[in-house]
Amino acid sequence: MSARWFRDVVRLFAIISICWISGCLGGSTQDEYQKIVWEYDHGNYAKVRQLAKNIPKEHPRWIETQVVLGRSESISRGPRFGVPYLEAVPRDQSLPSYEAARTLSEIYARMGAISKAADNLRYFLAHDENNEPAHQSISRILTQSGLHAETEEHLLWILKRAILKLHRIEVEQLISLSIPERRGNHYSQLKVFSQGYPDDPYVNLG
Repeated sequence: MSARWFRDVVRLFAIISICWISGCLGGSTQDEYQKIVWEYDHGNYAKVRQLAKNIPKEHPRWIETQVVLGRSESISRGPRFGVPYLEAVPRDQSLPSYEAARTLSEIYARMGAISKAADNLRYFLAHDENNEPAHQSISRILTQSGLHAETEEHLLWILKRAILKLHRIEVEQLISLSIPERRGNHYSQLKVFSQGYPDDPYVNLG
């Protein structure tokens, strides 16, 4: 009886050990990433930085971590601090890569690197072609740069959606469609952009 009891205890201990190890190995990486996301959602950006920088590149959620860290750094320390982490995300047509591109487009547009902002928006729109804010953003950038043909594609998309009453189109956008050669009042903003990014081709073209 005691020998049988001992075997049962050993078997139970083995099962518990296997379950515990599998739980640790399977859940630890997920838990680390979820903790970073939790800290980000609660505005604890210094904690996000501390936790995320301990995540090695071999970590299965490293790419997602770079997106969260890039957003966190751009909010807490300024746009430039978030760029390296977001640029480190490979353009492999994965969901995190599209999220990184969308965030980078917003950062670059604010900083004045508008050709990079446009490139990231093009990549994002290849994934989500019906994203109205992305069409609005790239149409503004291309209008500033004087790229009328590509601007028209996005403005026509916005116009069609406006006709279907899915979105609205601004008067300025209608004017750009009807008089594409019209020069907008973009000089003052482009002048500011040229100070930070004098070699940006879209800034110079504008």
